[in-house]
Amino acid sequence: VFVLAFGISVLVIALGLFPIARVNGSTLWHRDLSAMTGALEHFRQKAAEKDQKIPGFDNVDSNAKRNIFEEMIIQAVVHEALGEFGADLSSEVSDTMQKASDTGDRAKLVEAVQGLYGMSYAEFEDRILRPEAEEIVLRKHVEASGKVYGEWLGERLKRAQVKIYFLPYLWNDGKLIDA
Repeated sequence: VFVLAFGISVLVIALGLFPIARVNGSTLWHRDLSAMTGALEHFRQKAAEKDQKIPGFDNVDSNAKRNIFEEMIIQAVVHEALGEFGADLSSEVSDTMQKASDTGDRAKLVEAVQGLYGMSYAEFEDRILRPEAEEIVLRKHVEASGKVYGEWLGERLKRAQVKIYFLPYLWNDGKLIDA
């Protein structure tokens, strides 16, 4: 029994199948943080191969991981907030994603995503395109209601219920801080 429990524990940790945070009831997973930091590292390596220096992308350090984690929290708040604007906005999000990825040559786009980020196009859609499209749609609806998006989002982030596990951070007044 101990060996089985130990084996399962090792597998869960290796696959990143453990929560790192709860944001207003939604779970953020270690595998997603690892995938995003891996994509950033892959991008940085590809830029270095071409001798392109990109400010802020010199290395994937703990600050980059922290920023990605904070962005994941913001994305969870944005995703939840979409439901507050009445009608189902998923078709509007899908349309926004389609417009953003409509390059005319799908094969080249898929190849570019794999080359630049080291992820499949489906992962790219899920981890990068969808959150960006959700924020674009939310911004449009918030501003249409007469509010300033940055202020509105700042208030939402301050009220967010965030519990962080296994990482050296705290959520304080709408911002991620070191513990």
